Amino acid sequence: MFNSFQVSSLVLLGLICLGEAWFNDPLEFRFSSNGVIQGWYCVRVDMLNPSGWHDNYICTNKPLPLSFRSRGTDCNRFNGEKCVHMVEPSDPSWSENELCLASGTPVELVWSWCGTVDGMKCVLLYEPGSNWIYDDNYLCWREY
Repeated sequence: MFNSFQVSSLVLLGLICLGEAWFNDPLEFRFSSNGVIQGWYCVRVDMLNPSGWHDNYICTNKPLPLSFRSRGTDCNRFNGEKCVHMVEPSDPSWSENELCLASGTPVELVWSWCGTVDGMKCVLLYEPGSNWIYDDNYLCWREY
């Protein structure tokens, strides 16, 4: 396990090693309901419920210290993380899911279960095999 200082140092070291590309290319997120996106950095998003989420991924064009967990199975949050709860009020089983970044990461994440967020870039997280209640769930972000 890393402590918050180690995580922050790794993030900073990663940003330095990336050089200008990190700062010049805008951060992008994509959602895939059918496996990883080649050439992107992906984290598996396996919702415990509903079904069909076993091969879903949130991917970025930059290497971020990003993690997904369902607190129903893994309630041990690492120190130094900033997390966004991925909630869908129409489905109580979604209340336990969260997407996290190391606290030193220059990115703000916002979850919306009712459309995009003004002033932020957003990506729809929709599994075609799921119920229609999920068709307005977005992960939004901004770099700072």
